[in-house]
Amino acid sequence: MRPTPRLAAYRPEPNAPFTPHALRAALAAAIRRESGGLRAGLVMRPDMRAPSESDADLFRRIEVSSGVDAYFIVLPLRTKVLGTVFEGGMLQRDFHYGRRPRIALFMEEGTARADHQGHWGFLTKGKRTRYLESLADRSEHVGLWADFDDLLDQVLAWAEVDD
Repeated sequence: MRPTPRLAAYRPEPNAPFTPHALRAALAAAIRRESGGLRAGLVMRPDMRAPSESDADLFRRIEVSSGVDAYFIVLPLRTKVLGTVFEGGMLQRDFHYGRRPRIALFMEEGTARADHQGHWGFLTKGKRTRYLESLADRSEHVGLWADFDDLLDQVLAWAEVDD
C-alpha cells in the first residue's frame, strides 16, 4: 500500500520507502503536529539504545523519561510481529505488577477477527500471534482499519487530537 496524500504529509523522510516503521513514524508525527506539541508520539528505534542497554531497558527508559501515558500499537497486514510481541510482553508484565497501561491496538483488516465474545483471534498463525491475542484482550481499544486515512483518523481520535 502506498501512503495517501494526507498521511504522506506527516512522513519525516518523504523519499524513504514506506515501511511499517515509516508508517508508525508518520503517525507519531501526526500526533505531535495535530496536538500542537501537547502530546508526543514516539517510536522505539534501535539507534535510541545506549551502549550496553538491553531492549527491555530501552523500553523502560523511554517510558519513564518521556512520561508515556498510552501505547498505540499498529499492525499492518505484512508486518514482522517480533518487536511488537516483545513490546506487548513488556506491557503485559505491567499488568502482572498491578499497573494498568492504556493500550490501543490498530490492526489492518485481515489481520484478526473478534469472536462473538469479543476475543480477538489472529488469522495468520505461527508468528507468536497467541501473545498478541493476550495483548488484544488487555487493550482499552482494538480497531481494524481499511486504509491509511482510516488509520490516521482512528489514531488521532484515540490521541484526542483534532486535525
